[in-house]
Amino acid sequence: MRPIISCSLLALTACKPAADIRSGELVMCLTNDGGAAVHSSATATWDVTGSVQNIAEGNGTANPMLDCADDAAYVIDIRESDGTTWSVAYGIIDQTGAQAAPAPDLTTGDTINLMFQQVESLPPARGLVIIDGQGLVLAMDNGIAGGALDSDAIEGLMVRRGLDIGENKEDCGKRAGSQIEFRTGSTVSLEPFTVSKVQLNQDTFEVYAISSFYWPKAECDESIDEMAWAVFR
Repeated sequence: MRPIISCSLLALTACKPAADIRSGELVMCLTNDGGAAVHSSATATWDVTGSVQNIAEGNGTANPMLDCADDAAYVIDIRESDGTTWSVAYGIIDQTGAQAAPAPDLTTGDTINLMFQQVESLPPARGLVIIDGQGLVLAMDNGIAGGALDSDAIEGLMVRRGLDIGENKEDCGKRAGSQIEFRTGSTVSLEPFTVSKVQLNQDTFEVYAISSFYWPKAECDESIDEMAWAVFR
């Protein structure tokens, strides 16, 4: 069986935000055809450099080994010099349940670097960064339990939790919603679910505040803080 790594926030359904804290969902997953070991939950980093072989819309059948495929918008196939092909998929579901992820700013034949990071949690925190010859293409982090990407993963960009925007009293305790701040030369503060633009290294990027909440008072083990975001050139 091929190695699989998948990321879905469905495991949090027991304590998802109530309607007055708007929240989307970020999914991402990774697989390859070369037998490289990929653990589904342990802390690890996968660094892949190769050429883009295909970019397909996610329809659940693009690669049956991607178990986030049902919620993925796009699947990118990357072939390394040793012939191994990696497939990375991502999707952004807005607060209405609609697919909102944009296509990657890539074409077949482009040489890219993919960094996929995972930090052990339940469910695990995961994030990814894709870079080509021009610089950053896209980045995202599900922000579970502090997130997966290092604070300096994207030069010139810092993403952090912003001001509180309300709270809910729920079965698992008290949940507070918050803005997400995207800091480049200036700061853009967004309330999930919202999309805006920032300037980074003379390029324009779309920034997605997908979900952002934390538990100042929690009574359930599954009450995990979250701050999911994405950036696209």
